[in-house]
Amino acid sequence: MIENLSPTKHKVLEALAKYRYMTVKQFILAGVSESPQYLNREVLKPLYERTRGKLIECAKLGFEPGRGVKPPVYCLTKHGAHIVAEYERCEVADIPYPRGGMQYARDFYHREAYIDALILFHHWIEQAGGTVFSEKHYFDTKGSNRKGTQSRAETRLTLKDNFLVPDGLTDFEVGGKRRPAALEVHNHTDPKRCTKQLEKHMLAIRQQAVAGIFGQTGGNLVFSLTTSRSLAERIRARMLEVPGFSHFLPIFRFACLEDVRADYGAAWVFADGKPAPLA
Repeated sequence: MIENLSPTKHKVLEALAKYRYMTVKQFILAGVSESPQYLNREVLKPLYERTRGKLIECAKLGFEPGRGVKPPVYCLTKHGAHIVAEYERCEVADIPYPRGGMQYARDFYHREAYIDALILFHHWIEQAGGTVFSEKHYFDTKGSNRKGTQSRAETRLTLKDNFLVPDGLTDFEVGGKRRPAALEVHNHTDPKRCTKQLEKHMLAIRQQAVAGIFGQTGGNLVFSLTTSRSLAERIRARMLEVPGFSHFLPIFRFACLEDVRADYGAAWVFADGKPAPLA
């Protein structure tokens, strides 16, 4: 029997099935509610404080020196996934949730930036009249160590003599153009390390690895998103010095999170700084 939940509580469960881990600010960014006070008091608290059948889990990650108190993070429980499956009339196996429980603390700021970017991408797709056909995220895994099959990120790409784990993979269509794409979110300060990761994408494009994940052939776009404008500029400068990168210049897009929040579609540039239209 389907639980009789309020529309906002149902939106919370749907959002967590879509984005996996969310803070109150991210629920608001995703359009679940406009009031953080209402969300905290009337929606989230009743969902995770239930004595039986909790629908969501709340993790309080505490204080980090130099950064302050991290906001609570929410995710679906197994019971919550069952409720979403009932509403969506699908199998519970089709509803992703962290089966090993919340594992977030050391990856908080990177994952927060990634999920912000994902929400903003979906807003842009909707406004542009586009479609997202499929997505994969680095924090979703396949396989099980306990069952003898190694647990690996769903975004892992097997390359010749190497492998690559992008933060995100997506197959989307805008303006009549269907494009597979990879997303990397950089929240550390070492442009050399970021560039090394992006260089692997050149190899992945040659081997059609991202397109192959989605049952397609050909190349893919690569989105490099940073949490600071200065880091984006340093990564772009380094990429222009990579041997052979000139052939990939039209494929790579660069932006910082601040600009993406202001205008997703207009935020992206090529490595040489020229505007990089997405549609």
